[in-house]
Amino acid sequence: MPSLFIRRVLRVPGRFARANYMRLRRFLPNADPIRYGGIAGPRYRKLGDRRMTWLVPDWEREDIPGYELGIMQGLQQTVRSGDRIVVVGGGMGITASAAALLAGATGAVTCYEGNLDSTADIALTALNNRVADRIAVHAVIVGEAIGVYDGPRSPTVLPPGELPECDVLQLDCEGAERIILETMTIRPRAIVVETHGFFGAPTAQIRQKLEAIGYVTADLGIAEPRFGDMCVIRDVHVLVATRA
Repeated sequence: MPSLFIRRVLRVPGRFARANYMRLRRFLPNADPIRYGGIAGPRYRKLGDRRMTWLVPDWEREDIPGYELGIMQGLQQTVRSGDRIVVVGGGMGITASAAALLAGATGAVTCYEGNLDSTADIALTALNNRVADRIAVHAVIVGEAIGVYDGPRSPTVLPPGELPECDVLQLDCEGAERIILETMTIRPRAIVVETHGFFGAPTAQIRQKLEAIGYVTADLGIAEPRFGDMCVIRDVHVLVATRA
C-alpha cells in the first residue's frame, strides 16, 4: 500500500489518486524505455512509476515480452546478416528495429507506414536501438488503406508493384496484405505476413495466394498469444513463406 505521505502529496482520496497522478505524470522526466518483445520502444516509464506502481496501468509501465510474437519468430527464422528487408505496416517500429538488428550492420530496412504519428514512433524506436542508420521510414500507404490506425493518414499511396526488391518482406498491414500479394512484382526469398480475417484477408486465402506465386508456407499460429481469444475469433495468424 502507498504511504500516508504519498497520499498527502497527491492531496486526494485513494480512489482519485490514479487520475491525479496520471495528470501530473506527463510533466515528470522520462526513465527507461518500455521494451516490446525485447526491443526498446518509443514509450517511456516516468521517473516515479516504479514507486507508484499501484497508480500506473500495466501497459504504461511494464515490458511486454510477447509483443508481436509471431512476426518476431518469423523474422528470426528468415532474416540473415546483410539482408534487405521491406516492412509494410511499421506500427511503433518494433519489428522494423528487430529486423535491422538481425540483419546487422550491413543490412537495411525500408519501412512503410500510413499513420503519420506512427512514423515518428518508428524513428524513435530505431534511435533507441541504435539502428537509425539502417532504417529508412516512408510515410506511405501501400496498396489500400483498409485498417490504418486512427490518426492523421499519409495522402501518398504506393502501388504494390512499386515495392523495392528485397530479401525478406514483412506484411502487417491490417488487410492490405491481400491486394499486395495479388499485385506485387517482387519475389523475395521469404515473406512474413500477419493475416487479418476480420479485414477481408483470411489465413486460408492468404496462404493460397502465397502458394500461387511460388512459395511454401508454414503457419506459426495465432499472431499474439496474449490476445489469444481475439486472434482466434478474428483469424489473426502469422504465415512464413519461403520461395520454392
